[in-house]
Amino acid sequence: MVSKINFKYFFFWSISLSISIFMGIFITPDYEGILKLIEVIVTIISILVTLVVILIPLLLNQILNSNRTWEKIDRAKLQFESLFSKIKFLLYLYIITLIMSVFIVILPSHFINKNEYISSIFVVLSVFSLLLSLALPVLLIRSQKIQINLRHSQLMPKILKDQLNKK
Repeated sequence: MVSKINFKYFFFWSISLSISIFMGIFITPDYEGILKLIEVIVTIISILVTLVVILIPLLLNQILNSNRTWEKIDRAKLQFESLFSKIKFLLYLYIITLIMSVFIVILPSHFINKNEYISSIFVVLSVFSLLLSLALPVLLIRSQKIQINLRHSQLMPKILKDQLNKK
């Protein structure tokens, strides 16, 4: 099955990656600045991971805790799989960023100062993960819209359903 490219997401991801690479190349702090950045990033990512971990069961409960037919649950499952794949990618990006921050703290400072690309990669990952986190509210709102539309179609009177099916 060939999937369509969502150009809004492609544009958002490409702009986010471009900003991240720009920040990594031109705005890379020294070792002390990287340590301060790590403190900020770890705090922000821990809050965002908590939000994502709360979001996943909330989305699953929307699918499972309703009086729907099997077909409607299957249709909702397909729509939510797209949302879950984006959330899963974001979680992996958070984990990679946190692992890299641990390695930067563990490695000696003279190694980080000699190899600027390590701190540049960390800045790119950090900025990219934070920019992609801006899409979390959009994902949550989209899941709620899907839920509302499914519930609406479920409660729609038969006369209106028949009229819509004729068109």
